[in-house]
Amino acid sequence: MAPMFAESFSDLHTVQQFVKFRDYFFARPVEKKLLKPWTAADIDRFCKDDPVHGAQVKTLRQAGIITALGGVGSGAFGATWAFRRGGTINGGIISGIICGVSSAAIGLGMSQQLTVYTHSLWTFDKMETTKAFRGWWRAHGGAPE
Repeated sequence: MAPMFAESFSDLHTVQQFVKFRDYFFARPVEKKLLKPWTAADIDRFCKDDPVHGAQVKTLRQAGIITALGGVGSGAFGATWAFRRGGTINGGIISGIICGVSSAAIGLGMSQQLTVYTHSLWTFDKMETTKAFRGWWRAHGGAPE
């Protein structure tokens, strides 16, 4: 007779590791004090206060826009291409969805690597730049009331 489900997890260490994994990835508390949204004018003000990190924030923002457009464009092209070759309407819809999602993922990754190369994003620490901007934004009107 096959062992019961509970008996297969009798190793306490395995269960403890699973609980640690669950708590780390899924049970963390959400930060209640989210920053307010910022605009391009706020980034320009940050550039005046901190020229080094300000230029990096502008570069990161531009690279993010290009990356997002690359992913959306690739997904739309892949979905259109697969939809036209689906045969029937149901086949076209299903293949369009599958190919659109996979093309978007591939296009997102490729455009991300392209922007890393074209915008020289490897030359500075992106986390430090983000931390500097968020700290400045929290101090200059971005903190919630």
